[in-house]
Amino acid sequence: MGQWQLSRYKNQEQHKNLTDVGITPVFRWQHNDKKGLYIEAGVGAHLFSAVYDNDGKRESTAFQFGDHIGVGYVFQNRADFELTLQHFSNAGIKEPNDGVNLAGVTFRYAF
Repeated sequence: MGQWQLSRYKNQEQHKNLTDVGITPVFRWQHNDKKGLYIEAGVGAHLFSAVYDNDGKRESTAFQFGDHIGVGYVFQNRADFELTLQHFSNAGIKEPNDGVNLAGVTFRYAF
C-alpha cells in the first residue's frame, strides 16, 4: 500500500492524493546467509484510488500492473539499502496507457 501526491492533477495546478493497493510476488537472489549484494524483481496487480492523470501523463484505468527491479546490499549489522525502478501500466487494456515510472531508495533495519 502506498500513497502518491500528484502535483499537476488533470494537467492543472492542483494537488491530489492517490492511494495504491497492490500485491506483488517478489523474487530475490541473494547469498544463503542473507548478507551482501542482492537483486530482486517482481510483477503484480495494483488498484489506484483514482485514475492517474498528472502533468500530461494519463492512465485510463484505476487497475494497473506494476513491475519492479531492485538491487541492494545487506550489511553485517542487518541494515539493508536498496535502489529500485518501478513501472505501472494497464498493459494496453484501454487507451491512453502512458505508463508511470518511478525510482526509489529504501533503507531497512531488522531488529
